[in-house]
Amino acid sequence: MFSAVLAALGMCADGLGEGLYAVHRGYRARAMAIGFALAAILTAVTRVVTPLNFTVESVAVATQSVKRTPQIYWVVVLSAVPTAVLGLLGLYEPLIELFDKGVIAGAVAGVGIMLAAAGVDYIRDRRATGIASTVAGVSAFLLTDDLAVTVVAAIAAGALVARFLGPRLGDEPEEAEAPKVEKPRLIPFEWREMVSRPVLVGALSLFALRVGTVVSYDTVNSELAGTRPKLNEVFLVDGVASLAAGLFGGAPLEPTPSATAATEMPVFSAVLFLALMTAISAFGLVERMGRWVPLQSVAGFLIVIGVFVVLPDNIRQVNRLPDAVAMAVTAFGNPFYGIVAGEVIALLEHALPGA
Repeated sequence: MFSAVLAALGMCADGLGEGLYAVHRGYRARAMAIGFALAAILTAVTRVVTPLNFTVESVAVATQSVKRTPQIYWVVVLSAVPTAVLGLLGLYEPLIELFDKGVIAGAVAGVGIMLAAAGVDYIRDRRATGIASTVAGVSAFLLTDDLAVTVVAAIAAGALVARFLGPRLGDEPEEAEAPKVEKPRLIPFEWREMVSRPVLVGALSLFALRVGTVVSYDTVNSELAGTRPKLNEVFLVDGVASLAAGLFGGAPLEPTPSATAATEMPVFSAVLFLALMTAISAFGLVERMGRWVPLQSVAGFLIVIGVFVVLPDNIRQVNRLPDAVAMAVTAFGNPFYGIVAGEVIALLEHALPGA
């Protein structure tokens, strides 16, 4: 019981850090309370061991092709609808069998490069803050191999340097950066916004990323818990929670590797974490933290996630030309284009004589 509670509390630190990135990108953290609450209920009902959380990968992908509201919200909603439907009908596992596993791994590896590049951009934006965050984040990860410790170290170092040394170094935070504490409300229904090309590309990219991360992370967490992966169930929980949150302006919720899965009560620990994140989001703690912490303080965490976690976990499966194409196109484009390009190359290899 103690380890289950401790793991849930540790995951909350990670949730706060990654949630900070989401609110700085324009999402309403209080709306996420709706998604977390539904995820807690569905996790308890389906008995999955993989919890959902804010993830910098999904937020980065969701806001790559669109930058303003309500388009960023519609990306979340439109990607969540097919996720929920496929999960409910039990079609996610048959779907994943249609894709080349190396291509999926290549696309996810490309997201790792994308995250690292975003971290480097934040260092350029605010050098002292970004460098402090990166040094602290990389050091913490190399010493502890713990993402919860890493996100706290990176954000704390960046925020302290920005606050106390920023004025001396010409690295002062801008008041306009502070996110507002907004009450969740239904997003405006605007047909042109929904079907615009950037929104559709963003939604397809987020869905493509989810196709790869669900099978990867639920397999890892299930191995830690000693249980059978429940891919369709995780896909369903993800779709319903993200849809509910997105309709009120929340960020996408995604599966994540979690210490809760390694406890003696993995389902209880996951549900407890989701319940705690429901309370944290509902009380506006993520936005309040954002008033004191500049966006560039997550630079170190982005670099660690990209270079030390996402990239090495997936690049080992990038062994062929289609996999490499998927990785490159994703890194410089988006996961949807990456997977399409990789699958096209794979089909050509099979179709052409001598391939």
